[in-house]
Amino acid sequence: MTFWHELTLPWQVCLEEAWAAYQAGSLPIGAVVVDRAGSIVGRGRNRIFETAVADQSRAPCLFGHRLAHAEVNALVSMDHAAVQARECVLYTTMEPCALCVGAIRMLGLRAVRYAARDPAAGSLTLFETTDFMRRGAVQPQPLKDDALEAVLIAMNVVAHLSLAQRFELRPPVDIWETAGLPGVDLGRDLFASGQLEHLAKGKHRIDLVLDDLLARYRQRTAAGPLCPPLPSSPPADVPGSSRPLVLIITGPPASGKSTLGRGLAPRLGLPFISKDLFKETLFDELGWSDREWSRRLGGASIALLFRSAAALLEAGQSVALESNFYSEWDTPPLRQLGEKFACRFVQIVCTASGPTLVERYKRRIVTRERHPGHTESEPLEETLSRLLNGHWDALDLDGPVIHVDTERLAPDYLVDAVVEEIRQEWPGR
Repeated sequence: MTFWHELTLPWQVCLEEAWAAYQAGSLPIGAVVVDRAGSIVGRGRNRIFETAVADQSRAPCLFGHRLAHAEVNALVSMDHAAVQARECVLYTTMEPCALCVGAIRMLGLRAVRYAARDPAAGSLTLFETTDFMRRGAVQPQPLKDDALEAVLIAMNVVAHLSLAQRFELRPPVDIWETAGLPGVDLGRDLFASGQLEHLAKGKHRIDLVLDDLLARYRQRTAAGPLCPPLPSSPPADVPGSSRPLVLIITGPPASGKSTLGRGLAPRLGLPFISKDLFKETLFDELGWSDREWSRRLGGASIALLFRSAAALLEAGQSVALESNFYSEWDTPPLRQLGEKFACRFVQIVCTASGPTLVERYKRRIVTRERHPGHTESEPLEETLSRLLNGHWDALDLDGPVIHVDTERLAPDYLVDAVVEEIRQEWPGR
């Protein structure tokens, strides 16, 4: 008997919906509603990134905007005139977010079953936060199957990284990794190899996909990573290889440099240090305020970036640094690193056309995917004008420069193409 046949029907249908969501270009999350007799009375999938519904004969659903969550669609699809919601249980592949927790409570469902935790957006604790929420007495219960949770996390890692390339979103992958969720490394491998996308385009059934992903996860847990990271420093027998590398990823706002950096670093076995990661941590700990406060935390963040890079280089560790570096201010400290640690520099300058940069920048304001503390250092009109008409050059540092057009290159091939160029410039890698 396969793992698929060991699952109960509600979980099987949840997985079918999740796989259909991924195949349609959205997040692989599925949900069903089950009545007291055990019959499925509602089903839905995440449709945030779907722009149309092919089968209009099915139950109504939301699609094409940020309310189109799997749990909401499962609840919307119910025949509320015939079904007593208070006797129903919602099954979902991923821990519900605040939106879905609110919908579950408003309809009065009695319980929630979920297969994978979500420390980034999961909000089941909201059921205990107010008197109204507590009166609902909704009972959350995890499935507690580590292997299935790992597979679901891996699928969502692939989807989030892919969508981040297309829409300049802020994926929760780093948060999941810090929380120690299983499956994050597997997801990164699948994203780099394109294997999950290949299975989706081949219209493979979810039971076969599940078997494949479970085998990969079990192989990983039994024998370590499927693709072990490369050594932190190039082999000593390669000319010049004893010198650590500083990979600089720069470019204008909304050029895709953060997404590219997060994809490149694990492929090259490099620690990834981003100015925004420091700045957002400072926001979380110290709060956020006006434009001047944002500038001060920005200065502290870039100082932390250089200090962290120095600590790693001192240990002989190569490193990837990502920020919209400014030649006037950031070239001197980088040169100091080069002189002190005899490191090599490879620069990646991300670019896109002015209209594309403006469109991406406006989109991330509307979708609020960036940390809420980010307050731009200049009025919006000036920023948009710079994006439309500005020109971003590489820093004045010794070493090769790779220009990456994030608009021209397809996301699926972008990381592979840049990795190959870097390895040509840095043979020891």
